[in-house]
Amino acid sequence: MNHPDQLLILKKPFETVEVIQLAHALTEKWRLQQVTKFKMDQLEQVVQNRTKSLQETNQALGQSNKELAQALSTVKTLEGLLPICAHCKKIRDENNHWNQFELYIRDHSKASFTHGICPQCANEMRIQFALSQSRTSNHHD
Repeated sequence: MNHPDQLLILKKPFETVEVIQLAHALTEKWRLQQVTKFKMDQLEQVVQNRTKSLQETNQALGQSNKELAQALSTVKTLEGLLPICAHCKKIRDENNHWNQFELYIRDHSKASFTHGICPQCANEMRIQFALSQSRTSNHHD
């Protein structure tokens, strides 16, 4: 027999007290099964909600990881000390070659350069140009 707890034997003649006890026991068993089923349904719902939340969080983390991996793959960074000439400002690379500052930075990062002249240097260049023009005109006179 697969389910011996489902077998109930009641001998005749019935005793009223036995029938009442049996009815109460069966009613209590049914009530406990209903409570258990309800609690199991609640727990399954909680597990489903948490699973959904974890899946959403996992998906968001996966997307963040993907974005970070893409960002890291496109970024070249400068790290450590850069040996730079105090006079000409060239930088020595990993092959022991001296490179112009802009070329080194361009090759080791995603930085791009635009060039202009700051006001102080522009002023100095005007003065030097004026001096060289006056020397040139003095030599021609």
